Amino acid sequence: MLDRTAYRFGDFILTPADRSLRQGTRDIVLPRRAFDLLTVLVASAGQLVTKDRLLQQVWAGACVEENNLQVYVSQLRKLVGRHSIVTVPRFGYRFTLAVEVRHERRRSPAGTASTASPHSHMSANDGSGTANMSPDAART
Repeated sequence: MLDRTAYRFGDFILTPADRSLRQGTRDIVLPRRAFDLLTVLVASAGQLVTKDRLLQQVWAGACVEENNLQVYVSQLRKLVGRHSIVTVPRFGYRFTLAVEVRHERRRSPAGTASTASPHSHMSANDGSGTANMSPDAART
């Protein structure tokens, strides 16, 4: 069995295992690092996430400047709301929106059926629309 965790906040649903972010009926396409950053922050909602932890988890050993982190945080604020990610000066960031966590248990890909808990009606893409948040688009 595979355990898929999905996070609902506002009108967004974030499913890290599928690397999907939906806002209502739209798929939101994020750059890889922005998606990973959002995942770490949302999974730790309400808690301080240090800059060091974010750099280690999102950039995993790559040599990056702290400015890269600030650029992606700014992009994410534009997407999910200015007050959704609070800066804790000199330490890190905190995701402030209420987050509902849902777990779905499914058989491995070799299986033919899936089972889900009653609270895990996360659906796949219904083809109703896609939004793209590239680093360039987010700067405008």
